[in-house]
Amino acid sequence: MVVSETVLAYGPVAPNSVQTKTFTIENKGKADMTGITVSCNNPAFTVTEVQNQTIAVGGEAITVTVTFNTEIAGEQNGTITISATEQDDATIVVSGAVRDANKLYIDFADGMIPSGWTSAAIGSYSSGWTEKTGYVQHSGSYSYNESALQSPKLTFTEGETVFFKTAKYGNYKKLRSEER
Repeated sequence: MVVSETVLAYGPVAPNSVQTKTFTIENKGKADMTGITVSCNNPAFTVTEVQNQTIAVGGEAITVTVTFNTEIAGEQNGTITISATEQDDATIVVSGAVRDANKLYIDFADGMIPSGWTSAAIGSYSSGWTEKTGYVQHSGSYSYNESALQSPKLTFTEGETVFFKTAKYGNYKKLRSEER
């Protein structure tokens, strides 16, 4: 038995979205592979119905679809087990995270500035944010990064709490958040 995947990772996904991935089970043996079953120990992941199936000899394969239930926010982890008569079981580690629908998430996927965001200058310097890099060159004897990304207008109701989660990479960079 040859299984095409060892890990299926759904990553952070939007709630109530359809999330599917596939893998194949292939017979590279010298006889038919019988009694094939596929199951998952976490009900957040459902697999195509594969119960007591057979894969003919000669490299035949079946494709199994795994659907991630995105109705419940939070992280999910599980193991998919593939069994067949007179074969060692194969396993696939499966994981996914569903984002909380009550939170706003902004991704800088592939280093791209999100749609609706703008690059803003700090002080008298011109903005240096470009796709994948952000910098401003000072005309003095040193250079430093001093520019900002500005989000589209966000509206909050009284009593709402706002959190910003940011990451800093490098010793000479600082992160700052301002309300204007």
